[in-house]
Amino acid sequence: MRDNGGDCFLAIKQKDLVVHHPYESFDVVVQYLQQAARDPNVVAIKQTLYRTSANSPIVRALVEAAEAGKSVTALVELKARFDEEANIRWARDLERAGAQVVSAFSN
Repeated sequence: MRDNGGDCFLAIKQKDLVVHHPYESFDVVVQYLQQAARDPNVVAIKQTLYRTSANSPIVRALVEAAEAGKSVTALVELKARFDEEANIRWARDLERAGAQVVSAFSN
């Protein structure tokens, strides 16, 4: 992606990409979602959210996409090891922005 000036979609057009966490930076995922939120050719984004930080750039990108009229669906794990409050707040923010939120509870 660095070879393409950070353009995620151009990099994907050139070759398949595999991102392995935690060995590679998570920034590429954030950058990809931010770019997708702003790209007029992207019509839908589907995302699973398990643990979100208090200031999640991923959720902000999903909110931006929904507010831009894209079809956004997020599966939000509400019971997520001490992150329940943040996940509930993000689920509400996503719904207010127009995203479809599917809530899940795991044991």
